[in-house]
Parts: sequence; C-alpha cells; structure tokens
Amino acid sequence: MRDVLVYKRLAGAILGVFAVLILTFAPPAWMDRMGNFVHGELDQSAEGRLHAWEFAWVFASQYPIMGGGFETFTPQLEARFTPQYSFAGPHSIYFQTLGEQGFVGLGIFLLVLGSTLYGLRSMRRRVRGQPAFTWVVNYSNMLQICPLDYVVSGAFLPRAYFDLWFQLVASAALLRILYKQEMSALTAEQVEKPAVAGLVEAPVG
Repeated sequence: MRDVLVYKRLAGAILGVFAVLILTFAPPAWMDRMGNFVHGELDQSAEGRLHAWEFAWVFASQYPIMGGGFETFTPQLEARFTPQYSFAGPHSIYFQTLGEQGFVGLGIFLLVLGSTLYGLRSMRRRVRGQPAFTWVVNYSNMLQICPLDYVVSGAFLPRAYFDLWFQLVASAALLRILYKQEMSALTAEQVEKPAVAGLVEAPVG
C-alpha cells in the first residue's frame, strides 16, 4: 500500500512538471487556441468534429441495427442527412463505429473494450501477493495501459479499426489462457505432492 502511494505521488509530481513546461514553452499559437476552447470559441476543426458526430447520430437513428457499413462517412451521405454542415469525416472511434455499425455494433465495440480492461484488472487482483504470478501482473499492467491510450486518443481520431487495438485484445485473451494453464499446473503439483509423500511414509508390512 505504501508503494502505491509513493507511485501516485511520483506520477502527480511528474504531471506537475510537464504542466509547468507546457505553460512555459508552448508556442503562442497553441496557447491562443487553447484559450479559445476555454472561452467557448471553437475553431473550424472542432466545429467539424461536432458536425460529424451529429451526422453519425442522425444516420444511426435511421439505421440503428446495422448502421451504414464501412465507408459511411462520405460527402454524399453527409449532404443527405445533415445538409446544413460541410463534410468532415468521423473524427472519433466511437462515432465512427456508431455510424458504420449502428448501435448494436457500438455496443459490441464497447463491450469488448470494457471486458478487456475489466478482465486484466480482475486477473491482476487475483494473483496479487503470489510471487509465482508476478509476470501476470507485469503483462496485465502493460496491456491495460495501452488500451487506455487508445480509448482517450481515439475519442478524437477515426481509428476504430486500428489493427494494434485488436492485437491488444487478443494478447489479453492469450494472457488469461496462459494464466489458467499455469494455475492448473500448480494445482496439479499440489495435489500430487501429498500423495507421493504418503506413499513414502507408509509403513512397510
């Protein structure tokens, strides 16, 4: 518990240093843009994202089960369903999935994402305090951090089908399989040892 608090304080200190460095050395153009966001003034890029997300919602409302399929975000379809806006593209893994795969596809996408993160966390908690499974903790930490980056950055990028994301999901599943195999092997050894000891210690008639 003490180590966890130390790591949290260290992470907070590092974030504080990065914040100071950004505020000190960031270009004036970037600072002006961030100031516009704070005061509610959106630039053209931000407005385009909001318009694209509205198109995804309107389109998925019309085709909630299957969506429009791959390559739904086209100038023709956006002009048809949201003619008041210009073409912008999806700009989000969530709204991209919503528009192209519908509410069902978005639900499956979020279910896979959530179950992967929850499975890694629960597996790490089960092996906590067991030296034989330190490798499980290390790999689960790595595999949990990587999807979190994808979740955050993907909110503003059209990378719903990024292949590395699927590889991370597969790696998490493989880690769970290896953990179960190792656990079964250790359990079998614990069952066999008392039996062998009983045979050795049995009196000879």
